[in-house]
Amino acid sequence: MKQQILLGLWAGLLVGAPWLAGAAPKWISAANAAEPGDTRRSFLAPAGTSQFRTDVTNDQAVVRASLTASGLGVFNAFINGVQVGDEILKPGFTHGRKTKYAFTWDVTDLVKKEAGAVNAVTATVSTGWWNDKVAGYIGRRSAFWGALELTYVDGTTRTVETDETWRAGVGGPLLRAGIFDGEVYDARLRDAPVEWTAAVRNDEFTGEVLPQKGAGVFFRDDLALAPVAAYAWKGVTGAEANVRFGTVVKTRTFAPGEALTLAPGETLVVDFGQNAAAVPDFAATAAAGVTLTIRPGEMLNDGNGERARGNDGPAGSVYRANLRELKDAGARLDYTFAGTGVETYRPAYTFFGYRYASLTATGPVTLKSLRSIPVSSITPAMERGTLTTGVPEVNRLIRNIRWGQ
Repeated sequence: MKQQILLGLWAGLLVGAPWLAGAAPKWISAANAAEPGDTRRSFLAPAGTSQFRTDVTNDQAVVRASLTASGLGVFNAFINGVQVGDEILKPGFTHGRKTKYAFTWDVTDLVKKEAGAVNAVTATVSTGWWNDKVAGYIGRRSAFWGALELTYVDGTTRTVETDETWRAGVGGPLLRAGIFDGEVYDARLRDAPVEWTAAVRNDEFTGEVLPQKGAGVFFRDDLALAPVAAYAWKGVTGAEANVRFGTVVKTRTFAPGEALTLAPGETLVVDFGQNAAAVPDFAATAAAGVTLTIRPGEMLNDGNGERARGNDGPAGSVYRANLRELKDAGARLDYTFAGTGVETYRPAYTFFGYRYASLTATGPVTLKSLRSIPVSSITPAMERGTLTTGVPEVNRLIRNIRWGQ
């Protein structure tokens, strides 16, 4: 439900008109980018994440720079290794065959300005909005589209557009990402080199590229949700074949603010106290190669896990039957640790609608912090005031309205 609301926000808030007169960037793809293929049956997005790069040498000293970019798939662009813009889930939900939105940023502060300096322009593009389930697999390969405009000290300009001179490849730690699927991330590959080859032109999208207007979508760190309750469980009591799943056996209960620990064979259930369109954010330690899996859900199984009530597991476990074919294959995060101490992670190419999270791991994990970070097209600056009454029920209604936005 939260995902449907956010899709509607994208469609309703983004409007624009043709522009970039005189510029002609091309859509480019990595030659070895995976295509949907059998993932239509498994309901998973193609594996791998497409990477793009070009190096731009300044002809003269630079006084101003701007970057315009879009993607077939969720994209992030970088100048000299620094991410451009705070918007997430770009380019947003549109009619996949007709319209894609492009974002324009002032990147003057990110480029090296002296004459002869080399600026690295890179991008990462996943499958979302294009060749994964949320888009009906309308595309075959993820692609990038963009233009860097440099204004030199003498007033002349130079525009570097995406074409076959760019390099492309599939690599990096993000092994799979989809709007419905979630993310598979291996931190051991953060510094692994990408096998670059010449980019290839992608002519799949024949619609219009329009300028992004209105609100984008952002992380709302100011609304971050901490766990209000958490417990680990292992084993079940009271189960009866084909009648009831039983009830989880709790092994440990954690106080709010306490570090969360997880051992193999255990399941950690975390209640963030509020349903939201959001992503989990954590700082944790574990040995290299240990994989932590986070499965979000909107409610818990109840009763004694009676099948007649629609439960999909023992009471006290996280209910995910509403995800249908994605119950276990998708709508999850799989993070493999590099074993480098405290590691932090926040997915950037997916989001979920959830209140609860079910965590399992292949080895011991200590979570120093775990939060749920809402995502929204309503920014803090757009909230112009608050309203509090003397009636608790009315205050609750106001709170519900705010969270609905």
